[in-house]
Amino acid sequence: MIDGAWREWGYDIDRVCTSTDDSIKNIGTCRRVAGAKQESLQDGNNCRDNNFGQHVIALARVASDGFEARLVDGTLGGNATLIIKLEDVDEGADDPYVPAKLYSAADLKGVAPKWDGTDVRTVTSDSLIDGTLDKPLTEFPRGYLVGNVWVSGEPGKFTIPVPVADNPALMRLEGGVTTFKLAPDRKSASGGVISGALPLGDIEAVLKPIAISAGLCPGSAFYESTLKTVKQYPDLVSGAPNMQDQSVECNAMSVGLGFDIAPIQPVVKVDPPPTPAPGKCGDAG
Repeated sequence: MIDGAWREWGYDIDRVCTSTDDSIKNIGTCRRVAGAKQESLQDGNNCRDNNFGQHVIALARVASDGFEARLVDGTLGGNATLIIKLEDVDEGADDPYVPAKLYSAADLKGVAPKWDGTDVRTVTSDSLIDGTLDKPLTEFPRGYLVGNVWVSGEPGKFTIPVPVADNPALMRLEGGVTTFKLAPDRKSASGGVISGALPLGDIEAVLKPIAISAGLCPGSAFYESTLKTVKQYPDLVSGAPNMQDQSVECNAMSVGLGFDIAPIQPVVKVDPPPTPAPGKCGDAG
């Protein structure tokens, strides 16, 4: 991700367009947390809220040169990723009922996928309830299609496994929405966006595996300093209408993640969750 790319990812979660000047004056949004930079509340292009991309990913790049490139290369090479299954898709660009299920896909352990529809992936049991494919932890029962764009439904709570580290975490989003544009053959999709608010209390659980993957070990002075800095960047309010309340201090961080989708063979196998990777940070990992 090049500098400034965060501005193009995510959605206007709080329905407030916050300019740099608005952020400096703290107008129209929740109150900045103590110690935060004055411009920390600014939005991306078209009012997009994405402090996660603006600040957390930027800090990971500083901690580990080439961090994002390694993540991309790892995914393309067969590392753990996500699987989404659309159900009851009818003909036509619009369909009011297209529910979906979300799974964690197991690492292919060095076998590079072809990304042409022939790849066989397995689901990890930690993304399921009772180990059954019919009961994933994350479902979108109110999904729909409009103009060949799939939408997860009205903004709400859902959990996204974060396959960006050897020891992945669960990102529990509020006010979240997921979208992507289906290809004409309905076998792939592009322009995917996951957007929502990450409560302040959950930030370290998501940051820790990302930091370890970037070579930043919990307990180190650099890690603790980075965590303290990240906690200064909430820009939304957990539980509030449109995730915003001007009367209180910000307590959730906006998230905007981009992705594309390639076809695979129907999933029929479940694997146990991956064994936590040892070594990089000793017991801290």
